[in-house]
Amino acid sequence: DATATGMSASMADGTDVEFIFQSVKESLSQVQRGTGPRAIEAMIYRYRGHARAGGACKPSRPRQETDALARARAFLMSFGPAFAKEAGIAEKDARDTVNSAAAHARGRECNP
Repeated sequence: DATATGMSASMADGTDVEFIFQSVKESLSQVQRGTGPRAIEAMIYRYRGHARAGGACKPSRPRQETDALARARAFLMSFGPAFAKEAGIAEKDARDTVNSAAAHARGRECNP
């Protein structure tokens, strides 16, 4: 825990790109003013459970509610249509990476 060491820390929704952007921007500004190091803990939604025994691992919320890529696309599009192509390319690259990792993990037991 960063606060145990005296470091300033904050928690953020790791699926909210705009909030993460603003948190990093503010933290950078504070560090540049000489206030010392900062930590940002970005919390994300786990689609598979932690349990190894006693039932299937099922998400408690629909994936659409916690889709960081869809939220990131909406954030980029809020800057205007000029970002559509870049947003599409970034989203495709990210989804390809996620799908590759999911294919690798598919069929395994729930792992922490």
